[in-house]
Formats: sequence, C-alpha cells, structure tokens
Amino acid sequence: MENVTVAIVQQRMSIPPTHEEFEAEARRFLRQAQAKGVQLTVFPELTGVMLAPPLISGFKRSFLARDDQGKQPAAGIFSRALGRLAGTTGGAVGGGFRGSLERLLRKRSHELRDAYLGLFGRLAREFGTAIVGGSLYLYDEETGTVKHRAYLFDVAGEVAGYQDKLNLAY
Repeated sequence: MENVTVAIVQQRMSIPPTHEEFEAEARRFLRQAQAKGVQLTVFPELTGVMLAPPLISGFKRSFLARDDQGKQPAAGIFSRALGRLAGTTGGAVGGGFRGSLERLLRKRSHELRDAYLGLFGRLAREFGTAIVGGSLYLYDEETGTVKHRAYLFDVAGEVAGYQDKLNLAY
C-alpha cells in the first residue's frame, strides 16, 4: 500500500481585489506543499467564494474591501472603525457581501465557476498535485437552487469529480 501525503491549507478568508492576488496566495501554499512532497492539497471550505469579489462591481467592491481591511489582525482603531462603517453602509446600499454574492450567483454564476475551474486546474497541472479546490456556491439553473460544491482536480488539471454539500447552512 502506497502512502499519500496530504496538505490541508489553513487559509484566512479575505476579499482579494483581483484573481491574480488570490492566485499568488494559493501558489504560496502550493509551493510549501510541494516542498514537502505532497500528492494532494486540500483548500478550506468556501475558498472559491474568494474569487467572487473581483466579479462584483467596483462601487460595491470598495465597501467590501474597506470592511475587510478593518477586520485584519493588524488593523488599527481608525481602520477598524472605518471598516465597520463601510460594512454598514455597504449593506444599506445593497453592497454588503452576502447581497452582492447572491446577485452575482443569480446573474453570473458561470463566470465564478469558470474562474475557479480555470485557476485550480492550472495550478494542479503546474504543481503536479491533485487539488481539492475548496468549495464555492454555484447557481444551478436546472433546479433553481444554489449548490455548495467542491471540485477535485487531478495532476493533469482536469476535474476528477465534485461533491455537493448535502446539508446547507447559511
């Protein structure tokens, strides 16, 4: 029986302004895993949701970014206060993360899925490791419901399978 080395990524949820910034962080984790000879890297639940903010309009994204900055561990008292204000204001104008994500899922779920599949497929191929990309929410037009899905990518970057979360909790 062959041993398999698995890396479990401990990634802090954040609101990256671009997909490139998200990819840079994912690469950092994958380089660490590669140095340990890992064959499977597992990203945490809802990692794919961090690909949503760059797809949200700039006006709403600015509120999300300021709110996220105020929640950083190194944020000062002024930054925390501005973050709370931005979170409240963003929610009031429909720019809160939850509302923005729901609208994105209804209108542009395919763009989020394509960004996720493209990124994790490319990384699996480049690093020569299987990857569980962490889950994301996707709108299923066939059933009219939101799926909470995680994909498995093989070393060639192809989707080897996926699993939907069966008991959703919001």
